[in-house]
Amino acid sequence: MLDDDEIKAHLEAAGRDYVIDVRVRAYDEAILLYIPRERVAPKVKQGFTSFRQIKNLQKHLGEYFSTVVDVIFMKSESHSDLEAGFFQLLNRRFNDRLKSMYISFSGEKVIDSWIEVKELDDLLKAQISEHFSELLAGTDLILGEIQWVGSKVNLPSTPALLRLIKILQPVELGYLSKSLKENYDSVDEKWLKKTLDNLRRKGVLHWQKPGSYTLTADSLNFVPAGTRRSSSDIDRALALGRRKW
Repeated sequence: MLDDDEIKAHLEAAGRDYVIDVRVRAYDEAILLYIPRERVAPKVKQGFTSFRQIKNLQKHLGEYFSTVVDVIFMKSESHSDLEAGFFQLLNRRFNDRLKSMYISFSGEKVIDSWIEVKELDDLLKAQISEHFSELLAGTDLILGEIQWVGSKVNLPSTPALLRLIKILQPVELGYLSKSLKENYDSVDEKWLKKTLDNLRRKGVLHWQKPGSYTLTADSLNFVPAGTRRSSSDIDRALALGRRKW
């Protein structure tokens, strides 16, 4: 698990005082940066940051700590109270099905959310979205985008991901995502692209035009091979045969 204090110390050393709080999201160990909305300006100046600088910070932290970095734009110091209030109201309505919730102001009155839910399905998504919108109807706020997370995150390990890439290479993002979803239903292209980019920066994958991925020589050490019937080399031969036909 990432250490909040280490991240805060890293930000302090870099002089990023516009980040007023840092948390690590439990279900995926993403770093959450809390930034007051009023501290964001078109250009960087004394006491203010910009969206471009924030994007660069997200990229830097993502590479340094090897994880996803999301930004929570706060409207006021009561942001945490507002977040906790919505979480309690929704949980009361849906019998404690929500495990965690984070909100961010993507605009002056627009709230985006990350919501982790037990036994999540499409019907429950629709019901929570509708009730959340109803809660906001009595305020001057509007519901924006919701990113949903099921309580059981089913994602491939790095060796499993590399093994499939070895079988399918060269493989494009969309085809790889579709293949992974056969066994890992939590995979989405946003997560996969970030994961592949991280592996590419570490020298494990090679990206080639027009947009496909292959293993580098170093990464072959991670991937099992041999004469066993279940080896990745045999699977690759079968996959190539299926493509040919």
